[in-house]
Amino acid sequence: MRREVVIAGNYSHDTLLGDTERNEPGGSAAYVSAVLRAAGVDFAVVANVGDDFRYADRLPPARVIRGARTTSFLDDYRTGERVATLRAAAPPLSPEDLLETCVVGMAVAVAAEVPAATLLRLRELSQVLLADAQGFVRAFDAAGRVLHRGRELRVSLPVLRDDGQLGAERVALLLDVLAHAASGSGSKRTS
Repeated sequence: MRREVVIAGNYSHDTLLGDTERNEPGGSAAYVSAVLRAAGVDFAVVANVGDDFRYADRLPPARVIRGARTTSFLDDYRTGERVATLRAAAPPLSPEDLLETCVVGMAVAVAAEVPAATLLRLRELSQVLLADAQGFVRAFDAAGRVLHRGRELRVSLPVLRDDGQLGAERVALLLDVLAHAASGSGSKRTS
């Protein structure tokens, strides 16, 4: 059966610090699935979580990896600007995790969990592939603080055009634009 949409990206546990502290489900897969569910779209989520996952009753099913932790972020807004820190990362998705064909494939990584081979597999299974840039521009320092990679992104990220050929020149231009935006000349938003 062909789905309308397949979403590839891990859920997360988000701890939000501001005037108060609260815990919420996070990850682009959670947000996209909420919109698609409300719109009545036929979709599936391919996500890995740890056996500590707290939101199974609120989100579409995910694969539970025994002994792993769910991706977790601390988002600190107390300075007026968000400072995001990765506290744990669930295992990445592998090409073999993606089984269903779809009209639209969405790669929505939050912590580098959709590697290039998995992205290519999603492209093979979908008529149209959309990829959220945050999964490719995010990096993490030794303490887990979220950073954005710059010009080094201009390396080979394989993306296929509709005719199946690599569109490397377009990808390089797009990554230059994304790297410029992520280097601080754009928004302060980090996800």
